[in-house]
Amino acid sequence: MSKIVYLLLAFCMVGAPASAQITPIIKNQLQSPDWEDREKAYKTLAEQKSPSPEAKKALIDLLQLEDAPESYPPIPPELIGNKEYEGPLGWMDYVSRLMETVMQIVEREPRRQDALKALCDNHDYGVPSDISDWFAKHGDQTANYFLAAATGKITGLSAPHQAHAIEVLAQIIKWERTPGTAHRLNPSDVQLLDQAIRTEMDDSRHEVRQSAIWALGTTGTSDDLALLDRIVTTGGQGGEDKDLAKSAAIVIRRRIATDKK
Repeated sequence: MSKIVYLLLAFCMVGAPASAQITPIIKNQLQSPDWEDREKAYKTLAEQKSPSPEAKKALIDLLQLEDAPESYPPIPPELIGNKEYEGPLGWMDYVSRLMETVMQIVEREPRRQDALKALCDNHDYGVPSDISDWFAKHGDQTANYFLAAATGKITGLSAPHQAHAIEVLAQIIKWERTPGTAHRLNPSDVQLLDQAIRTEMDDSRHEVRQSAIWALGTTGTSDDLALLDRIVTTGGQGGEDKDLAKSAAIVIRRRIATDKK
């Protein structure tokens, strides 16, 4: 056997990068109240080409942790009350990169509900590729989870999470119905998502109901205008129902006018 072959075997045995393991140091960093420590743990786990199942779960759990209010970095005194302030740029960049890493996990393991839940909870932070677009373009991987979440079939989900799921369904439907896009779902599946949105318009919780009204503006047709106009007239169940229905109807009418040109 040649020296080259021996060297190749030796590299395969001891020289290839090992999967990331959760050492005590990494565990402490993952649980640290300091986001920069958590970022160090993220970098250690994410740099591995083949993270272990334990490492992937830790990354998903870390993304879920970053959505918890107690994980937000302190607001500088001079920015308290500023509604546009979302956090330090370093932390937001770290969360965006973490989201991209978790999206890669979903691409390899489409049935990971824990990863999809973490992404849904954090999608308002946005990522360079736009998390909502990513959900929409990967409907074959995401639709089943978000359909179950949007319709309350997954136990333990909060009303805001269900509302987010409805918004994602609307984006998936929009993508699937846009000519020229790479469609991943059957028309019957898209219709099922569409019906789910309409069903949730009767939900007693305002977050869910109003998210469905808003979503109808994205997915609705001329057939839905009578329903939205009725909500505008009656006020729906209160709150922002009327204003959202009015906005949704305007969006649909503009889309109809554009399609006729």
